[in-house]
Amino acid sequence: MVFDLTKPLSAVIQDPEFPNETVGKSMQEFTEYWMRSIHTYVGSDDGSQPPVILVGTHKDLLKGDENMRQKFADDYFEEIRKLFEDTPIINHIQKEDFAVDCTNPCDSSIVELRKAIIRLGSNSNKGKLIPARWLPLEKELLAKKHKKIILYSEVVEIDAQNEFPLKNKETIKVFLLYQHAKGNLIYFDEKPLSAYVALDTQYVIDAFRCIITSERFCKKEPAYRHLWRKIRQEAKLEMKLLERIWSTDAKHNFLEHKYVLLMLMQRHHIISEALSYDDETEETKGLGWYVVPCFLRSYKTNDALKKFVTGSQQTKLKFVMSFYISPVVQIVFYRVIAALVGKWEIVSIKFPKQEKQVLLYENLGVFKIDRHHVGIIELHQGFIELRVQNRCNSGVNAAIVDLFRRFVVSNVTNEFRKHRHAAIKQGKPFDICFKCNDKSHCFEGSQQIVSLEELKETMVEPCPDSLTGHTICTRQALSEWYQDYQNIRLKTDYVLEEKYLSKLSKTIGENWHVLGHELGLHDVKIEQIELDNKSTIRMIFKMLQKWSVQKEDNATFNTLIQAMKTAIEKYVDWDEVRNIVEEIESKI
Repeated sequence: MVFDLTKPLSAVIQDPEFPNETVGKSMQEFTEYWMRSIHTYVGSDDGSQPPVILVGTHKDLLKGDENMRQKFADDYFEEIRKLFEDTPIINHIQKEDFAVDCTNPCDSSIVELRKAIIRLGSNSNKGKLIPARWLPLEKELLAKKHKKIILYSEVVEIDAQNEFPLKNKETIKVFLLYQHAKGNLIYFDEKPLSAYVALDTQYVIDAFRCIITSERFCKKEPAYRHLWRKIRQEAKLEMKLLERIWSTDAKHNFLEHKYVLLMLMQRHHIISEALSYDDETEETKGLGWYVVPCFLRSYKTNDALKKFVTGSQQTKLKFVMSFYISPVVQIVFYRVIAALVGKWEIVSIKFPKQEKQVLLYENLGVFKIDRHHVGIIELHQGFIELRVQNRCNSGVNAAIVDLFRRFVVSNVTNEFRKHRHAAIKQGKPFDICFKCNDKSHCFEGSQQIVSLEELKETMVEPCPDSLTGHTICTRQALSEWYQDYQNIRLKTDYVLEEKYLSKLSKTIGENWHVLGHELGLHDVKIEQIELDNKSTIRMIFKMLQKWSVQKEDNATFNTLIQAMKTAIEKYVDWDEVRNIVEEIESKI
């Protein structure tokens, strides 16, 4: 992490490439933001990994002799360390720090910095082995990096030409997924993206950077000025503007891979195609233009939302995710908004003598889930809040509420997981809490929150804002947000493949032996599974696999779910089971 030693930590910094995103932020704020992001997304729980080296530039411009300059740098770095005192984040910062003179190629500090980087990099790679047969394919793909994006079938052909080919397509996929996890390329094993491999990750980053830094020419061209105004004011990116932006960069030739780049950006939830909901068919369709969440404006007045929600029935509680590390919540919120845009239609409203307002902002989104229900998501100082409203005033459907909650929670959790990889903490990166949403609170909900665990322990809970004088019937309120195992069933039954047996095995916790008995497996087989496998998840998977082989065509999803309800209802992650149900139904 590099600092200009001639500027104090209180100095306000502006990024010339992203001036609108860095207004009023000091070096200290950037330091805290990046260190917390490193710890949250890719850090180990104790902060030992990854290592961070503090580097100060412009040492030659400091006053005094060499000793005075070094003393100034030491004090500067100490101020940075103090920002993270008594937190695991300080463990990332290495004891060696370096003040350098970038104008002097013979500066000894630069030589020592290089040695430290090499040493730390070598230590972090120790003990991580990969199959030697992967190396020729890795070398060939690196040589073809200039092609930016190639077909998966080309990778198979390249492998076949190697002296020691992997041959098996599934092995090639495992290789690509490993390289993706390492950040060497981009590959998703899901259609239609599975047909492509992005060999140059920077190429995708540059394509997005090109969009958000295009103001310099767009606002000066009359034919595109109005389209640029839409992206600045509404975060609306139309294809005509996108093609114009990418056509100006002859070096990268983004238009050659236009549709793949769009798919990758949507998969990473940095843009999302806007959708329209058809009340007749109850289906959504793409509108051909995209929302870029980082362009969304702040929602500063509650007037429009207040008019929209007044008089309609809502969930009795607001679902609240309280994050452990708040500086990264805005980024997570952007990703969730992009995912929601790609799932449901954004709600627009129009009041008499006013322009139509699209209810999508950097801290608020309103989405049409079905003909009657809308989901509302808000960001408030480290909290993401959800509520669902029935526009027909006929009561909120708990299944719709459960669907909205699961979709948001799944995307938030996956956003952390995909960055942290194996270092992710067990459980979720937030606490689950609730706000009372009684009409006496107008439309904002209670000021105070109550935890999920507190609500579970009582039948009736006083409103968190104790002065209001009303109570919460906890069982009734929680049943709106959590459906658990109610009504989990496929409309068309489905014989389970190993892929889904593996996914379902991760949803099952304690007392899995009881499930084995319910499925008809004898004690001898269950005991043998325990002896042959080390991890509990592996044991559960092998149990389900044996049941599947034993029952063959009768090893269906609905049969397994019924057994799980009967035998181990309390030890199942029913949220994840519902997500799997939706995935299977989509496939069917």
